[in-house]
Amino acid sequence: MDTSDPTTTEGPYYLDDLEVGNYLDDLEVGQRFRSQTHTVTADEVKIFAYEFDPQPFHMNEMAARGTLFGGLAASGWHTAALTMRLLVTGGLPIAGGIVGRAAEVEWPRPTRPGDILRVETEVVAVTPSRSHPERGTVTFKVQTLNQKDQVVQEATMNLVVPRGRPSAAALRPTYSVKDLTVALGILIAIILSTCAFGPDYRKALVALGAFQSAGAVQARTAAVPTPPLDPWWSGFADPVQAPA
Repeated sequence: MDTSDPTTTEGPYYLDDLEVGNYLDDLEVGQRFRSQTHTVTADEVKIFAYEFDPQPFHMNEMAARGTLFGGLAASGWHTAALTMRLLVTGGLPIAGGIVGRAAEVEWPRPTRPGDILRVETEVVAVTPSRSHPERGTVTFKVQTLNQKDQVVQEATMNLVVPRGRPSAAALRPTYSVKDLTVALGILIAIILSTCAFGPDYRKALVALGAFQSAGAVQARTAAVPTPPLDPWWSGFADPVQAPA
C-alpha cells in the first residue's frame, strides 16, 4: 500500500503537530512512503563540507577532478542530512516524530550538484515492545534516489513508534472523592478568610496556617504592598489584626 502522492513536487511540508502521523498500529509490512524532492546545488555541497566534512573533493571542483570522485561530490553525511530533512518534512509521517534506535547506512554512489533527490521508504518489520506496551519498533528500508532513479544512499532504520492514539477517556483527568473534598475545603477556607480579613491576602494566609506568624508573612511579602480596600469594603470596620 503506497501512502504517498507520486505527483508531489518540491516544496516543504512541516509536521508541526507530533500527534499527526502513523502510529504503530497503523503500520504494516510492505507499506511504502515517498517524499518530496530536493535539488542539490554546488554551493550547499561546499557549505556543508566546509562546516562538517572539509575534504577537497567536497569543497573544490578543481581539487576533486584528480580524486576517486572525478569531480565535486557531496559528503555522504550531507546526503544523510538531506534524507532526514525529506523524511521529516512529509516523507515519513510518524506520530511522535522520527526517533531512531539504530541505523545502517551505505552510499553506493556520490550525490552530485544538480541531483534531484527523493526518499522512498518501505516498512520491513513491526515489533511491539514487551516491556513498554505503549510503543514498539518499526524497521524501515530507506532509499535516497536521484533523478535517474539511481540509489545514492540506502539505509535500514529502526524507529521507536508510539503504539496508538490515546483515547479520549485516557486523556480525561480523573478526580477522587478525596481530591474534591480537599478542594472544596480550601475554597471554603479562602472565602471565610476573605470575609474575616478583607482583601489583605497576607492576613488570610496567616488564618489558613500558610505561615506560622504575621511576622513571617511580612518578611516574605515586604516588597508587595497591601492591596487597597475595595469600595464595597469601606462600609465595614477595619480588618481584624492577625496575631503576631
